[in-house]
Amino acid sequence: MQKIGCLLIAACIVLFPSPLFAQSPTWKVKPSICISRNVGDRCRMDIHIEFGHLAPGDYCLYQGKQKLQCLTENTRQLGTTVTFSHNIDLTLIDSSGIPILTHPLTIKVRHIANTRRRIKQPWSVF
Repeated sequence: MQKIGCLLIAACIVLFPSPLFAQSPTWKVKPSICISRNVGDRCRMDIHIEFGHLAPGDYCLYQGKQKLQCLTENTRQLGTTVTFSHNIDLTLIDSSGIPILTHPLTIKVRHIANTRRRIKQPWSVF
């Protein structure tokens, strides 16, 4: 009798998987680094987002506290343009206002040296 009970429980687990075993939502955000010339410059970049294991529902994409756009039911890829002047977070929020995924967007500053290299020494003893 115990064998039948164990087999029945095993069959239920296999046939009706629990939400505890469901995969968590994922996303890939590319690129996530913007390079600017000077500190404080505004950075504008086109980003591409791929969603994986996202449960059906209504979601919106936020840049900090600003809403960028909302997703449709079957959205698996998304492209958008973001503009920012300091490091921010890109957040996917569901219809109840709970953050589902967060990804940082960072700015790196490229320092350009304005020094001129001398080709020939100005004088020599010999």
